[in-house]
Amino acid sequence: MAIPVLPSLAFLAWYNRLRFGSVFVFSYNGQGFHTPIGRGLEGMLVSPGKSFFVFNSIALLGLVGIVLFTIRDRPVGVLFLLLIVPRILFFSKWDSWDGGVSWGPRFLDPVVALFAIAAVEVLVATRGVRRWDFLARLVFGLLALLSLGVSFLSVRVPYEQWFDTLSTPALRAHYDGGHLVPDPKAPGAVSNAFDFTLQGGHLMGNIDLLENGTANMAPWSFQGDRQAEGWLLLLAGVVLTVVAAGVALRSDTWQTRQEGPENVSGVTVPL
Repeated sequence: MAIPVLPSLAFLAWYNRLRFGSVFVFSYNGQGFHTPIGRGLEGMLVSPGKSFFVFNSIALLGLVGIVLFTIRDRPVGVLFLLLIVPRILFFSKWDSWDGGVSWGPRFLDPVVALFAIAAVEVLVATRGVRRWDFLARLVFGLLALLSLGVSFLSVRVPYEQWFDTLSTPALRAHYDGGHLVPDPKAPGAVSNAFDFTLQGGHLMGNIDLLENGTANMAPWSFQGDRQAEGWLLLLAGVVLTVVAAGVALRSDTWQTRQEGPENVSGVTVPL
């Protein structure tokens, strides 16, 4: 595991030396690990305004999948935990644990794919098992649709618009009577409302902007004269997503035919 890590650290040291004149000077100079870890964990995992699972609902099923991985193939399950848990703990202590006004906790972006893979493991483990098979696919489909809706909101409204609205008393007054930020004169009041409350959070804020007809147009209003390129990139993303889904389904069908109708995961799911 050190083979990919050491060259990465060497490249980072070279980059810091090139850009800042010293290996030990970073672009986040002045930031540190001063956030109480309980507060960071609350914000990243369970807060309605910034929770990883609010912005990546399919990851809820991924939690079950990680447990199944540890039962079926313990090295894989342990690898997933080693890639996920230290990152969560590390950034929970970071001063800017929330990643600013970004869409969700951006420092956890690298683990989204791991949770998605683990969610598919639930489908594999329950395949052919009476009742659980249908239930797992139903839950997977519902969470996938919810994730799709959340992703749509992230590109339909420019990511900074709601925080700007929340930070401006005149604009904020149009939503919930201006009570979205309790005690607005307190230090960090806007950020606390943005990160730790449902109505002040990014997700509900974008919905409010859309319902009130005040959301800026995005991605339809690609900047400048690059509208054609913007639409082509958007179309390419949709096509690649559909192709990837088709390949995954064909692969799953082929595996089922090769291994037979029995549950091949090695995990016994209780009836």
